[in-house]
Amino acid sequence: MEPTASSSTAIPADHQPQIRSVADFYRGREIGRGAYGVVYDVTEKQTGDSYVMKVITFPSNSDGIPQSVIREISALMSIKKLKHPNIVQLYDAFVSQDDGNTVLSILYEKCNWDLHYFLKTIPRSMDEPQIKWYVYQLFRALEFLHSHNIIHRDIKPENILLNKNQQLKLADFGLARNFSMHATYTTTVVTLWYRAPEILLQSDYNSSVDIWSGGCVIYELFQREALFPANNESETLFLIIEKLGTPDINDWPQDAVVEHSSFRRIPKKSIATHLPGMADNHRLIHLLDSILSFNPHFRPTAKDIVANMWFDEYRKPPPHG
Repeated sequence: MEPTASSSTAIPADHQPQIRSVADFYRGREIGRGAYGVVYDVTEKQTGDSYVMKVITFPSNSDGIPQSVIREISALMSIKKLKHPNIVQLYDAFVSQDDGNTVLSILYEKCNWDLHYFLKTIPRSMDEPQIKWYVYQLFRALEFLHSHNIIHRDIKPENILLNKNQQLKLADFGLARNFSMHATYTTTVVTLWYRAPEILLQSDYNSSVDIWSGGCVIYELFQREALFPANNESETLFLIIEKLGTPDINDWPQDAVVEHSSFRRIPKKSIATHLPGMADNHRLIHLLDSILSFNPHFRPTAKDIVANMWFDEYRKPPPHG
């Protein structure tokens, strides 16, 4: 049952004079479902404009709105006014009551695809310039977030949106949070296949975890398959070491929950081993090897990556971007 206008209270996202309610929208097909909430296509009745709405329902007698939802809204609100072209736009949020449940509806801009769907359904491989343009936009988004002290913490293809004009937008800030050099964070973040070693080892971490995840996405753009597809945390860690080699003991986090000696010695390998078609592309391989450094201190920042020589020809967006 959809909440009625009389039971809905709007929370204006930007002090806009027009206060919307859930009843102002036609709800279309379901386009996604996650741990918190269902995502729908919606159309505003008055204007005919299309949006995406995430609908999150939880019992009114529960502990309140989940922290991940609060984080998502807070992160997007904090960067909303700056309107970065590679960050999905949040427009409104509505709280309503429905059959004893509290319903939170969040209104976002609509994009054509997410990257996971795009890679699964587009039959042909992309050429390097197109991949490069997507990667450049992804790290521009991360540079922007990190410069505003926000870690996304869940970079994966499902959270990367694409439009027909090849514009990329980073979405889903349910695990995002502000960071400082001295903060301690939960280790239950980042979808398993894109999780950095320091998180798997339950060590302190910072914004470089987004860099690692971005490197996994780069590989997937070229190969159409995940770099570290595993079923649990320990399997993911073993797979990282198997594919990239055993890190030096000096690169092993001192606060790790697993000892360095628990892993057999495997010679270090370049990502070129797993990207044979790009092995001669030295700029790309060097960049990706640094992004996938086991030691987070050796990974480049998003700002460094955007300035990397691999992107020289994409320093200015193409006319259609």
